Amino acid sequence: PVRAAEQNEAIATDLDVAHHVSRLSGIQIAGGIPAAPQGVTPHLFFGNGQLYVFTDALYRLDTNGTTLVRLIGSGDQIDGSPTGTLEGAAWGDGAPLVFDGNAVYTFDPTTALWARHAVGTFGSPHTGIVSTSGYSGNLYLLQPETAQILKFSAGAFDQQPEDWTSGLDESELKNAVDMSIDGHIYVLLKDGRILDFYRSAINATVTPTGVQPAISDAVALSEQVDRPYFYIADSQGRLIRLNRDGTMVQQFQPKEGEPSFANIQTMAVDDGTSTAYLLTDKGLLTVRLPSAPEKPSGGN
Repeated sequence: PVRAAEQNEAIATDLDVAHHVSRLSGIQIAGGIPAAPQGVTPHLFFGNGQLYVFTDALYRLDTNGTTLVRLIGSGDQIDGSPTGTLEGAAWGDGAPLVFDGNAVYTFDPTTALWARHAVGTFGSPHTGIVSTSGYSGNLYLLQPETAQILKFSAGAFDQQPEDWTSGLDESELKNAVDMSIDGHIYVLLKDGRILDFYRSAINATVTPTGVQPAISDAVALSEQVDRPYFYIADSQGRLIRLNRDGTMVQQFQPKEGEPSFANIQTMAVDDGTSTAYLLTDKGLLTVRLPSAPEKPSGGN
């Protein structure tokens, strides 16, 4: 039995090397994160160097890295009316945005007050949102059921949203699971491919290569402007670092005895500090990621 255990451990190590898996330690967990209501997709995002956690309400992670500060939630009185069930949240133009299907709520850092802005609808509240993103004060909603990316323009939230993709790649968007925006709109599909949209047209399709086992059930995407990597989390409890062309750099999984990456709901990676935040059904995990391996030298 001892020899068999040693051989199994050696095989596992060899597989990690072959699949470029880095095992992580020092994973911190903040438990007691409230669950999102049924039909609402949790979301992690950064703003002014801070992490925001959206589940049943919008929270800011305090500087101690373990305490959530509640900012706004369903039923809160804003401008004399209660908020509905919050559907999503994102970073706007210097402050967070929150959306409940009928209104966008903007935060004024100078007064620490929220303001309500009715949004244009097509006759009923917007539902079925799986990802919410902000860019230059605009609000973008990913709605796979209708194969749409809806854009609400800053300062004109009461106008009907623009169907940003205008029907492009409808069959693909029905398989979308997450979205990120940095000037381009990146849409993650369930099979791990990333649609790169620019000016309402597909600029490229990024296909992960070299990932073993292949991605079959992606759940979350993270990227940052002017940074060289995409990060994908999948239902197998993996965090995968890709170059922008889709070639795999590393896979990350916890070492034995560390908190599991199972049941990842959403995640965000700060490439500047090499810190990953993963929200699972057990809590919010924080872990430092090792640097990417140096590319072998050679050639002309």
